[in-house]
Amino acid sequence: MVMEADMEAADRGELPSEMEPLRIAEGSRHRSLLADLAFDLTQKSAGFRRSLPSALVASLADLVRAMNCYYSNLIEGHDTHPIDIERALKNDYSQDPRKRDLQLEAKAHITVQQWIDRGGLAGHPVSPESIREIHRRFCGCRYRRTSARKQARGSARAVRLRNRARSACP
Repeated sequence: MVMEADMEAADRGELPSEMEPLRIAEGSRHRSLLADLAFDLTQKSAGFRRSLPSALVASLADLVRAMNCYYSNLIEGHDTHPIDIERALKNDYSQDPRKRDLQLEAKAHITVQQWIDRGGLAGHPVSPESIREIHRRFCGCRYRRTSARKQARGSARAVRLRNRARSACP
């Protein structure tokens, strides 16, 4: 089943730099109210989480990771159906190379997010070191699962990349 867009997205020629650094300006009249709302939401979220049984929290976290993966990839034009994501998490890949690549990307996305959620990321999440580590793990997980042909060739580069991927990805 192919999903059709319910609206057209117009390219207004906006640059990504117009959104950066994605902060509310110090002088904004909305800054105080938004900060208060964010704080309130954080407190309510933490209270709600504490009220849930741990088994439910773990299940919800898995569901939200898969949902986040689906929508993040869809925004990027990578339409991986949720069923295909679930299959990838069970190492059940499509025979169609394009679909399989999308499944591998989704699995790498979820694997890295799970690593982050479990406290694997040291340091500030947007520091250059953290971003490099996330990127290394994502590309390593993806490479490890998609490069069987290159590994079979046994090139020195393939061996180095395979070894790096093994250290990056469970």
